[in-house]
Amino acid sequence: MTPAEVLEDLDSHEDIARLTGRLLRKAEAYGRLPTPVEDILAAADLEEEPDTFLSQTSIAKMPEHMRSVLRRVSSKVHAALDRKTRTVHINPATDLVGQKAFKRLHETSHDLFPWQHIELGQIGFADDEMTLSQRTTIRFEREANQGAAELLFQRERFAEIAADYAIGCATVIELAELFGASRHATFRRYIESHPRALAGVVLAPRPCGREPLAFQRREAMCSSEWRPRFEDPAAWPAVLRSDPFTFVEQARACAGIGPPSGEWTYIDRNNEPTTLKVDAMTNSYRTFVLVWTPRRERFKRHRIIGNAA
Repeated sequence: MTPAEVLEDLDSHEDIARLTGRLLRKAEAYGRLPTPVEDILAAADLEEEPDTFLSQTSIAKMPEHMRSVLRRVSSKVHAALDRKTRTVHINPATDLVGQKAFKRLHETSHDLFPWQHIELGQIGFADDEMTLSQRTTIRFEREANQGAAELLFQRERFAEIAADYAIGCATVIELAELFGASRHATFRRYIESHPRALAGVVLAPRPCGREPLAFQRREAMCSSEWRPRFEDPAAWPAVLRSDPFTFVEQARACAGIGPPSGEWTYIDRNNEPTTLKVDAMTNSYRTFVLVWTPRRERFKRHRIIGNAA
C-alpha cells in the first residue's frame, strides 16, 4: 500500500494532499533535509511554547491545590495545540528528536485542516498515546497523523530518495536520519511507499515466549506489491511464534543473539513456498522486522551496520 493509497483511505485525502503540499511550498521545505519542522510551523503561523504547561517547571508554579491534578494530566498528554495563542505544546518527557518532529506536525495538521475547526468548534487539541498512534480509529486523529507524515516525509520526496538505496533496515535508519524522523515512522513510510513486495511488523522489544520463541505483534503493514502475492500481515496472529514465523529469530537477534538478517520461507497465495529476505532492527522500545522478495539490486547504495540495534 503506497502513501497515496493510505491517504485515499480517508474521505478528505484530496484536501490533505493539497493543504500539506501548499504548506511545504510556503515553508520552502521541499528538498531540505532534515525536514525543517520549525519553518513549517512558522509558515502555518504557529510556534512551539518553550514554557509549556506540560512541563514540571510550569506545574510547580501553579497553586498547590492544582499541582497534583495537573501532574496526573500532564503525564498522559503528549502534545497539545492552542489555536487561540497559536502555540504547540510538546511534553518535555518526549526526548527523541524524531518523535518530537512528528508530534509538532500532528498538531500543525489539526490546525491546517479547516473542517476540523468547523465540525468540532474546538480552540485546541490534547493528544495522548492513543490519538498519536497509527492504530487510532478516530477520523480527525487519523487525518492529523497522515498530515504529519505527508509533511515530515515531504510527500513524494521520501520515495524518490529511498529508491536510490538497497532494501534493508540499514536504509530505514539512514532515511530516518536524513529526514529527522523516528525509525518507527520511517519504517512505516518506507514499506508503504516502496514499489517492491515488502512487508513489516512492529513487535514488542522482548519475547513473550521462549519455547517456542514468540513475540507480540504491535503493528503490521505492507506495500501495494505485496498484497496480490501474499497474505496481508495485518491478518497475522497477535502473537507470532517461530513456527511458522521463523523471522522472530531475527527479532531476538536484536538483543545480540544471532544475526539480525536471514531468510524466511513463506507460502504465497498460490500455495507455493517462497524464500524471502529478512532484516531486523530495534529502537529499544520496539523491534522491527522487514521482509521482502529478493532481487538483484544493481547500482543501489548500501549502508553497512554491525547490528540493526
